[in-house]
Amino acid sequence: MNNHRGGVVLNVDDSDERLHFRTAVLEDAGFGVIEARTGTQALMLASDAQPSLVLLDVMLPDVDGLEVCRRLKADPATRAIPVLHVSAAFQDEEHWVEGLRVGSDGYLREPVGPEVLREVIRTLLRRVEAEATARRARQEAEVALRASERRYRGIVEYAPYGICHTALDGRFLAANDALGRILGYESAAGLMTVGSVLPFYADPNERLMVTARFERERIVGPLEVDWKRRDDQRIRVRISGRRIDEGFEAFIEDVTERQRLEDQLRQAHKLEAIGRLAGGVAHDFNNALTIILGFADMLAMQISPDKPMGRDVAEILRAAEHAAGLTSQLLAFSRQQPLDLTIIDLNRLVRDACGMVQRLIGETIRVQTVMAAEVCPLKADQAQLQQVLVNLAVNARDAMPDGGTLIFETGTVTVDAQSASAREGLEPGRYARLSVSDTGVGIDEETKRHIFDPFFTTKEVGKGTGLGLATVYGIVKQSGGSIFVDSAVNGGTRFDLYFPEAAGAPDAALDRAAVDVPSASATVLVVEDEPGVRALAITALIRHGYRVVEAEGSREALMLPDEVINSVELLLTDVVMPFMSGRALAKRLRQRRPGIRVLYMSGYAGEGAVRDGSMLRKPFAPPALIAAVNASLREDPQIIRIPISLD
Repeated sequence: MNNHRGGVVLNVDDSDERLHFRTAVLEDAGFGVIEARTGTQALMLASDAQPSLVLLDVMLPDVDGLEVCRRLKADPATRAIPVLHVSAAFQDEEHWVEGLRVGSDGYLREPVGPEVLREVIRTLLRRVEAEATARRARQEAEVALRASERRYRGIVEYAPYGICHTALDGRFLAANDALGRILGYESAAGLMTVGSVLPFYADPNERLMVTARFERERIVGPLEVDWKRRDDQRIRVRISGRRIDEGFEAFIEDVTERQRLEDQLRQAHKLEAIGRLAGGVAHDFNNALTIILGFADMLAMQISPDKPMGRDVAEILRAAEHAAGLTSQLLAFSRQQPLDLTIIDLNRLVRDACGMVQRLIGETIRVQTVMAAEVCPLKADQAQLQQVLVNLAVNARDAMPDGGTLIFETGTVTVDAQSASAREGLEPGRYARLSVSDTGVGIDEETKRHIFDPFFTTKEVGKGTGLGLATVYGIVKQSGGSIFVDSAVNGGTRFDLYFPEAAGAPDAALDRAAVDVPSASATVLVVEDEPGVRALAITALIRHGYRVVEAEGSREALMLPDEVINSVELLLTDVVMPFMSGRALAKRLRQRRPGIRVLYMSGYAGEGAVRDGSMLRKPFAPPALIAAVNASLREDPQIIRIPISLD
C-alpha cells in the first residue's frame, strides 16, 4: 500500500550518481522511491508496483527511455502512469516531439535542480490526478446517462399511458406500444403505418381545437376528446403535453371506462336521491291512505252499496286502493318496501305466473319458457317477484303492439371476476338468473339511460305512470340482486336479473287464508304518533271487542304505570316515531312486561326488518288490522309474519 503523502516515484537511471541524487531529493520531498537501472527492470517494476509516476532517463543500456515509455503506454496495466523523461543527451526539438509521440507526459533537460524537480513532479501529479478525476466523473456521468436512458426507455415502453412525439403537422416521430394498443394496434409500429395522429380524432372540430392549443401554448392539458380506434370504435381520451421546437410531446390516457363508471355513479346517485324522495313521500302518503281506507271501509259497512252514498264510498275505496298501489310501487323503487322473505324456486315462480301473464298480455303474444333442469333457489319476497314478472311482461307487451314472442329463461350461473367486471355492481359468485326477452321494437340508447327512472315513460300522457320498470329495479335491488338491459332499435329487448343463490330448499307455499277473529277480550296498547291512524286502530279494535290503551308516542307509552303495562297483552306500535323507535320501545316494555307480544305498523322497509314481532304493512283496512292482531295473539310473535292484502 502507498503510505507516502506525495506518492511513489519509480526512478530509472543507469547512473548511480544521478539515481541517488534524485532519490534523495524525492524522499526529502515526501515521495516514496523505487529504483531501476535498466529499461527491462523499469517495465517489470512499473507493472508490479504501480507507482504514481515514472521518472525515466532517456539513455539506458538495454532499452532506451523512449521505447520504455511506448511500452508502458501500450500496456493497459500501466498506460495511466505518468512518465517524465529526463535527459542531457537529447536537447533538440525533434527529441521532444518523439517523446510526446510515444506518450511522454513531460520532459526535463539535465541538469535539473532539486526545487525544479520536486515542483515539476508535483505539478504533473496534480494534473494527472485532475485528469483522472475528470475522467472518472465523465465515465460515471456516461454510466448514469446510459442507465437513465434505459430507465426512460423502460418508462416509455411499459407506461400504462400512451406517449408520442409528433411533428408540427401531426406526423408521428415516435410513440410507445401503449398508444398503439389504445388505438387498436399490437404495437407502435401500427401507428407508423398510419403516419399521423390527426386521423384518430372522431370530431374534426376537436382536432382543430387541440392543434390550436398546442400551437398557442407551451403546456397543454389535460383535455378530453373523442378518438376513433382502428376498428372505428369511439373512445374517450385525456391528452396532456407540451410544445417543443420540432413538434409536440403528449401523454394520452384512455378514460373511456372511467367515464362509463362515472356516468353509472351519477345515475346511481340520481336514482338514490329520487328513491329517498319517493320513499319519504310514500311513507307520508301511506299514513294518509291508512286513515282514508280505514274510515271509508268502516263507513262502507254502515251504508248499503245500493244507495248513492254507498256507491260514493266505494269510489273512495277504489281511488284509495289505486293510490296505495302507486305508493307501493314508489316504495319498491326506493327499496323501502317491507319484505316477506322466503326461499323461492325461480322455476316454480315462472311456471305459476305464466297463466296470469298470458291472460294479461293477450293472445297475439306467445309466451315461451326455457326452464333450468335444476332448482334455482333465491331468497326474496314472493309477491314482489310476481310483481316483477308482471311488470316486465307488461313492458314487453307494449313493445310488441303487433304481437311477438315473450321468453322467460331461468338458470343458475357462476359469475367469475372477469364476467363480473363487465356488469356494473355484480360481484363474483353463484346466482339464480332470470332472463326476460321480447321480439319488440327495442330501446334506443337515450331511453336506456333513463329506463329505470321513476315516472319516465315513452307512452302517451295518461297511458302509463312510468313506475313499472322503476318498481322492478327497486325490488331487484332490495332483494340483493342486479338487473341489466340489452336492447337495440328493432332488435328486441332482454332483461337479465341476477339474484344471489340461496342455500336450502324452497319453502312450501304460504297459507294466506284469513285468520278467524276470536271473541276478543285482550288489552292492546296502541302507540302511533299520527292521530288519524291511531284513531282508526282504536276504533277498529274497540268495535271488535278489544280493550285499548293509547299513547301518542314512545315517551307517553313509557310513562304508563306498571299496573297498566302488566295488563297489556299486545303492543301495536308504529316503527318510526319521535323520541324512540317502535323497536326500542318494545325492548323497553318487555323489560317491564316479559312476554308481551308486538305487532309493528310500517309503511316501508327503511324502518328495518323486524325479528321480534309481526309486521302490518301500511296502508291497511280494519279487517287486515284485526286479522293481524288476532294472529299475533295466537302465534309466537318471534316467527309470525302476516301478509296483508287490500282486497
